[in-house]
Amino acid sequence: MQVHVRDYPGFEETARKILMSKPSLMQNWVTLAAACFANRNYTGCMQSVESILSFADQAEGKSKMKRHEKSEIILIGLRALEAQVKYQAALDFLKSNETQIVDNVAKHDHLGRIH
Repeated sequence: MQVHVRDYPGFEETARKILMSKPSLMQNWVTLAAACFANRNYTGCMQSVESILSFADQAEGKSKMKRHEKSEIILIGLRALEAQVKYQAALDFLKSNETQIVDNVAKHDHLGRIH
């Protein structure tokens, strides 16, 4: 409902509360990243993205995160860095995660914007 009525600050607050109740669920981290991005809290979005990627890397074989899901998380992180006009950080983030991005069109689109 909060997204529907464009209450993005409320959406972010709700996502944080849900995350605090169940921090082990990856879905809650993804929701927080999306809520921060919608609320233009790009720093919070990147913190969530980095936590998700760190958790996925630590879990390795136990992780239920599929390759395309991880790819989408990386792309939202790129969008957050671009929105902050941190082009060098975005380029570095893209290069360090380039092999994990499934959507080659999106990858080249981002490369074109930040070069």
